[in-house]
Order: sequence, then structure tokens, then C-alpha cells
Amino acid sequence: MDIPVIEQVKIQAQVLVPLVKTLRAELGEERANAIVRKALADLYRTLGEKWWRGQGGRDLGQAMASAFTGFAAGDALDYEVLRKTPSSFDVDVTGCRYAKFYAEIGAPELGFLLVCSADFSMAEGFGPDVQLTLTQTIMQGGSHCDFRYALKETRTSLKRGDFVQMDQYSRTALNVAFIRAQHHLHDDPKLFDDPYAHQLLTGDEMATFAEAYMRIALDLGAAPGDREKVLARALRESTPAGSALARARYTEDRLAMAAERDVAQYVLVGAGLDTFAFRRSELRDRVQVFEVDHPQSQVVKRARLAAAGLVDPPNLHFGTVDFERESVADALGRLPFRPTQPTIFAWLGVTMYLTRSAIAGALRAMRSVAARGSELVFDFLHPDALSETAPPAMRATNARARSVGEPVITGIDPGPLGAELAATGWTLVEHLDDAEIQRRYLATRTDGYRAFPLMHFACAGVV
Repeated sequence: MDIPVIEQVKIQAQVLVPLVKTLRAELGEERANAIVRKALADLYRTLGEKWWRGQGGRDLGQAMASAFTGFAAGDALDYEVLRKTPSSFDVDVTGCRYAKFYAEIGAPELGFLLVCSADFSMAEGFGPDVQLTLTQTIMQGGSHCDFRYALKETRTSLKRGDFVQMDQYSRTALNVAFIRAQHHLHDDPKLFDDPYAHQLLTGDEMATFAEAYMRIALDLGAAPGDREKVLARALRESTPAGSALARARYTEDRLAMAAERDVAQYVLVGAGLDTFAFRRSELRDRVQVFEVDHPQSQVVKRARLAAAGLVDPPNLHFGTVDFERESVADALGRLPFRPTQPTIFAWLGVTMYLTRSAIAGALRAMRSVAARGSELVFDFLHPDALSETAPPAMRATNARARSVGEPVITGIDPGPLGAELAATGWTLVEHLDDAEIQRRYLATRTDGYRAFPLMHFACAGVV
């Protein structure tokens, strides 16, 4: 006779709960949770792959309906199926004995790590075409669990009102937009405000990022409860959110100072989903804005802007560049850019993903069209950020970047930075390490935002 899943979970908890508590005592919560999470993820991913293969991998709705029947055996779940099709399965769980059990044994914070995380790992085992979205769980204190399984669509064209899927656009760019959106919607005072960021993300994208960060927070020991509080803790304590907001503020502070001395050109290299030209209408008559990015990235961004009802302002100019075949200078040459006039270049969130030779090449290319009085603002990671001794939050961020195909590969030593910039024609104007970023932008905040370790900002100029 098969043992119901709920009874299996109770048996496993007799071993896993004391084991995790012992690991936490020896290694600390973050390290212990990471070890357990990886071990269980590998196990359940393999189980998910085998189970999905046994289902024939065709009718998602039928397969998941069968799975939930098993999960609910022994009155373990109360749930309502909202939609069941060959390509989707939506279900709300309104009662959960798994959550009740972990609460009864005094370990509710471990329930998500040891039980709920398996849902995501199992779904990963189904293959890249199956996506699970889960924005709240009873285990975390939610009113219900909203499981949404779907086969990913492949979209080959964009039109007004239509967004591409997340995996067709830089996950890093979407993540930055999510951080900005959360800050705009939920934080006061604003360190940096982007009122359009959330309009450029789909509801599914917002939910997916929120769920991922909530899982991180709970793994770090956040108590299940208010969803926004759990999410806020994750963003502020375990991600580069504080530094991502601070670098945008720093860059636009430099631009504002430059505009006071009549610098009238602003170039965003690898602009992502930045909305400067839409946000800063007071500079519309004074600053020409040039966004330079990969052709496909720009197609996606412009489609999202149109879908949000945002009309391109007259001072905004889009330029495409295939970074593997041409330079930023080549792209600017096709735009009404004036290389004889001083310019502010923003090169944010890029250097850590490039080789050192590619970084040097880009610096030379930008310098070739930078007149006297121009500045370049960029960020970089200290080489220690790539080492095994990097802070846990840094290692976790690097691991997440690798998992989405955007690995961090290069750190820059701030010691010889001035000489290296000089070799490409730039002069170091200012360098901010994480301590200075904290002092300048985050020290007075009481909400937990802090400078990310080993992330630095720099400003270089043409004198």
C-alpha cells in the first residue's frame, strides 16, 4: 500500500528538521540553507524529469491534475482547479496540512525550504518549456497557494500591446527594472524614482521575480507573513538592489551637474529598460538622449514602451549596435550625435560580463567620440567578488547570474584603475567603493537598503 505524500513528509521531517538546525548552528543559516536547498533541488529536479517523462510530456493539465490528486491524498490539501488545458494548469490551494504540520512542530520557517521549494525543482525537471509561477503560499503566511503551470509560448514577432517572454530578453535588465519598480511602488523616501519601470514588465514577470526573491528571504530566515515585508527583506539584504538604485542616482547626479555647465548629450550604452528620457521631462529641451543597445534588445524595449502607451519624446534617439561586430562609436555615427560636443556616457551593469580586452576596446571606442569635458560613469566589481571567499550574498548573486546564462567573469582592481583608464584616453575623476556608496547614498536610510559588497562606481573624464 502506498504511503500518502503527507505521511512521507512527516517521516522525512524527523530527519531533515534536526539536520538543518544542526547545520545552521555549525555553518550559519545562509550557508546551511544553501546546502540543503541545492541538495533537495538536485533530487527533486531528477524526480521531476523522470515523472514528466512517464507522463509522455504532452498534456500538462492532465498530468498536473493527476499529480495534485497524489499530493492531496490523506486530506492533505483543499484545492480548486481553475483551469486545465493541454498547455496549462491553474489551481488555488486553500487548505494545507503540510503547512499545519510544520507549524505544529515549531518549524514553519523550514516548511518552505523543505517542502514548497520542491514544487519549483520538480517543475524545472519537466524541462525548459514548462513554467511554474507561484506568488504566495500558505506556508509563507498567505491566504492560499496560487499554482500556475504553463507551457511557455514562443513568440516570433512583436506588435503594440504584446510582450516577449522573459527568456527572450536579458534577465539582468528585467531584474533591474523589477528592483526599480518595487522601489517606486513600495519605498519612501525614494533614493531614485522610476515611475515607468513596472509598466514595462508583465504581471507574470513581476510575479516570477517576486516569488524568487521571497524564496531567498525565507531561506535566510525571514518569518513567513506579510508578503511585501518578506520580499522587501530579500531585496534589501541579499541582492544588489541598494547599489543598483544608488548607481542610477549617482549617474544622474553627474549628469545634472554636467547639464549645469551646458553639457547637452547623454549616451546610455546598453540602456536596457532605463526610462530617463521619459522621466526627466525638465531636461527635454536641454539634453539629447542616445540609447545604444543590441538590435533585438531595442526591438523588445520599444515594443514594451509602445504597449505601455509611452510616446518617444523628441530628444530621444535609438541606435542599434552589434557589439560583436562594431563599436559604440559606429552606432553613434548613424545618429545625430555630435562628437565635438561634450557628452555624459553611462555604462552601467556591463563590465562584469565582459572580458578585460572587450572592456578596454569599449573604453577606447567611447573615448574616440568623447570631446573635452565629457564624462563616463560606470560600475564594476572588485576581483574579490569572483573568489570563493566573497561574501555569501555576492556568491549567491553570481550563481543566479550563471543560472540564467549571464555569468559574471571579470573584476577590476581599483588600485591600477587610474593607469588603465589613462591607457585608453580617460582620466579618473572619482572612484566610490562600497563604503563610500553607503555613506553617500544609503547611510541615513532606516529600511535596510545597503551598498552591495565589492561593487564600485567610477567616473572618468576627458580633460
